[in-house]
Amino acid sequence: MCVQVTIYGLKICALLDSGAQRNVLSLHCYNNLPAKARPPIQPSTAEVLQGVGPGSLVVLGEITTPVLIGNHVTNVIFIMADTVENIDVILGHPFLLQAQACLDYGHGKVTLFVKYTPRVVTSSGPEVHLVKVARRTVLEPGFEYIVPGTTHFYPIAAGELMLSPAKSIVKRHHVLVARAVVQARQAAGIPIRVFNPGATPITLKRGTVAGVLQPANVVEEAGPCPSKVTAAPDHVPNHLQTLYAESCANLPEEDHWRLAKLLTSYSDVFSTGPTNLGRTSLVKHDILTTPGPPIKQQPRRMAQDKQVAADQQLQQSLEPSPSSERCHDKGVQCSLTDTPAAEALITIPPEQPLVGVVNTHKSDDHNHTSSHPSINRVSESPQSNLFSGWTHEQMRAAQMTDPDLAPVWRLFEEGVGRPVWTDIAHCSPATKAYWAQWKRLYQRDGTLMRKFYSSDGKVFYLQILLLKAYRTAVMEQMHDGPVGGHFGVERTLVCLQTRYYWHNMKDDVTLWCRTCTKCAAKDCPKKTPQAAMGSVKPGLREGEDAGVLKVVTVASKGL
Repeated sequence: MCVQVTIYGLKICALLDSGAQRNVLSLHCYNNLPAKARPPIQPSTAEVLQGVGPGSLVVLGEITTPVLIGNHVTNVIFIMADTVENIDVILGHPFLLQAQACLDYGHGKVTLFVKYTPRVVTSSGPEVHLVKVARRTVLEPGFEYIVPGTTHFYPIAAGELMLSPAKSIVKRHHVLVARAVVQARQAAGIPIRVFNPGATPITLKRGTVAGVLQPANVVEEAGPCPSKVTAAPDHVPNHLQTLYAESCANLPEEDHWRLAKLLTSYSDVFSTGPTNLGRTSLVKHDILTTPGPPIKQQPRRMAQDKQVAADQQLQQSLEPSPSSERCHDKGVQCSLTDTPAAEALITIPPEQPLVGVVNTHKSDDHNHTSSHPSINRVSESPQSNLFSGWTHEQMRAAQMTDPDLAPVWRLFEEGVGRPVWTDIAHCSPATKAYWAQWKRLYQRDGTLMRKFYSSDGKVFYLQILLLKAYRTAVMEQMHDGPVGGHFGVERTLVCLQTRYYWHNMKDDVTLWCRTCTKCAAKDCPKKTPQAAMGSVKPGLREGEDAGVLKVVTVASKGL
């Protein structure tokens, strides 16, 4: 709303703005005042004036002058700035409090100093337009967003307008808004570029005032810059040449060498074609299929304390121990000396003799073979010799010629460590399975072994990587032989896991047990399934007939 005021005989149209914190007088209006009547300009506490022009205006000073409004004269404190020509005087919130103003926007009435003051109707509408957020948006910390905005253009609005940030969104929401030049008749919504510099998410509700649109003069229009194609250096890999050229389009010249160095250092991360997706030896990560936050850690097959215990036990078994006198009684292996090796001795139940164990101490004076016939099989520790009928040389030669174990055996023999995926990508699934368990494999006497913990986690076993040619004989001995007893799949698998290991071991044992003819002959026949049982409520009546019995005098049949 605008009213007419008089300053030293000069009639001026003043804008009543309840949102302005100070009263503003333009510089050209001050110059139009009579020279003798001009009040002196005093220094002002305010330095910058915002929200009046396209940008921030420098405050020139402060004056105090009498203002005539209707029949009432009052002294008003103004700050002076070089504003646009169509804004002469702004009477802000301090003057409205001083004049006890009442602004009735619905009926278009203005009351100043408890008196009705006629309005001044201007031919043109206001040139400042508010821009509000069109929809609710959550701004994550450290990110920049393009938020849609809406505004209501007055009929007088035309040409280019500059979008400036509002004070409220900067002070209240702590959000930075970028300046932009838009057309007054822009059909689509106005894009608002915002940035959250804080550390917590910020929510902008629908209708939040983000900025104001003010007239602006475009000095020069910036045309689109042609994309500059930069030739990639020779040291950039061939599969990254296109990426390098596209990335250098918007980079300065000094950053081209840094980009080439970065792509060269991490060239293994990028795919060279459709055949090696997801395979890299430079960046290691786990893919979690269960719900939970992503955690980057090295894959581990067993607990850390169990891994340390297994490594210590393996190291102790590889170290040469002094010979000690031993005796065997009731399946218990003991030592007759006080050597430290006695602490590592274990108890073996006599009812589960080992398959493939050879007694190498035939000259032991304490071997009671006559009284305990089964001692010949259980007298030695499983670490002495884990297979019977095949010597170490035979097992080593067989592993060298096996198509699944030969690649792994050669890598252990060369001592180069775990190879990268590209070296074993062409191998069989069994070889890839052994490659995935590389930390649990080791070579002893030329034979590939595997470390294995039982299900309870208390017993540690050394398993031989058994090749395909020997699996049938081992399963026949453990299931059909004297020590087998035609057990089921689980018990047969447990017995095998204490000695041997191969790829898809459980599937082979399951197929062997289910196709055993003796087990099928002794198995009970399957019962014919009966009809499903239903539920009947007690006292339930399906139906009931009611009728009248006639009185008879002659007995009839059945009565």
